[in-house]
Amino acid sequence: MANITIIGKDKTEYSLVPESVLSNNVIFGGEYNPHNVRPWIIGNEYGAICLVWAENEQEALDVMVDSGLGDSFLIDEYDTDVEDLGDYSFLGNAGEVADLSNAWIVEVEIMKQSMEVIIMFAKAVGANVDDLSQV
Repeated sequence: MANITIIGKDKTEYSLVPESVLSNNVIFGGEYNPHNVRPWIIGNEYGAICLVWAENEQEALDVMVDSGLGDSFLIDEYDTDVEDLGDYSFLGNAGEVADLSNAWIVEVEIMKQSMEVIIMFAKAVGANVDDLSQV
């Protein structure tokens, strides 16, 4: 399957492999959404890494790590002095040590995507799959 192009709120086009576009918490415009869950694209200096669904930036980073998509940010806590851990973030349910100095995050408006992308998300919801590679 070809890469998926997603447009961020910053009007930039991001290309992602389908395996890195999560579909486990999709909320379309007009649906009941009391926690304001929305898609976020997370990347580093090399480009976009993944798209996750979350309430805010912190939860988006946690979901990325818990889904196994944030390995490029994780560091081995045993390679770092305990005093230096203040410069890092602790992400995911396990509180894994991460260096976010090169990370960026962009919110996405799902209803402003191409019809092809919206249909892919709708199929993923109907099939109850975790990412777009499974539709």
